[in-house]
Amino acid sequence: DRDTCRLPPGLLDVYVGKRVIGVITKTDLPEARPDAAEALLRQHGIQGSIYRISSYDAVSIDALKRVLLGPCERTPR
Repeated sequence: DRDTCRLPPGLLDVYVGKRVIGVITKTDLPEARPDAAEALLRQHGIQGSIYRISSYDAVSIDALKRVLLGPCERTPR
């Protein structure tokens, strides 16, 4: 069943007090259901940002990179 959650109970409890984001991949596929995936993440306590990405969409990848890398300084080579 596609609507059944496969997250084991308590899996996300290890991240209490940490910033958690959600990432929904393969959003370009015809059978993708990003709204359902986002609802599932929210039901399981993801309160932060949720990123919908596709490897074919450079804008979505760049947005996720900016969040993951944060403001980092470039070091000279």
